[in-house]
Amino acid sequence: MSKEKKLAIGIPTYKRPDFAIKLIKKLVSIDIYDQIIVSSNSVEIELIKFIDSLDYPKVFFNQQKKNVGMARNYFDVIKICECEYLHIISDEDEIYDDNVKLFYSELKKNIDSSIIIVGVSTKDDIVYKDTSWQKNKYLRNSLGETAHIGSSIINRRLIDDSLLEILYRYSEKEGAVY
Repeated sequence: MSKEKKLAIGIPTYKRPDFAIKLIKKLVSIDIYDQIIVSSNSVEIELIKFIDSLDYPKVFFNQQKKNVGMARNYFDVIKICECEYLHIISDEDEIYDDNVKLFYSELKKNIDSSIIIVGVSTKDDIVYKDTSWQKNKYLRNSLGETAHIGSSIINRRLIDDSLLEILYRYSEKEGAVY
């Protein structure tokens, strides 16, 4: 793990190359992430050709040989991450440029958090999910329209080999989701 690489974004995808390509284009255009990890659970020629055509060394593509399931696909994104922090989002999620840049500048101040919760709001700025942390006035929807696991960012540096092994064993269980 590199100290210079602060923030990665992980995109597990399955049978939605058009969504993944749209999101990758957006991420490349804002050029803020130190690593963009795309892990595909399906062979999508359109996505493979697009990534092969990119002249952008921050994109790492992980093509699964078969559909390994959602949890294992997420695990692979975590394992591949070379940055201190990892934001995993769905291929269908949106990212807000200005907010990501602001968030990245905050991370560069060397905060030391194990998990960062990102608020999720509707387009009308209404809280999307009813969870207790949303009542905290210091939290805001900072990165975009992300849901489920995308509403948090993990400190990858805190996941050592023994924790990776536990995550791997979980991801191999039938019915494992995240």
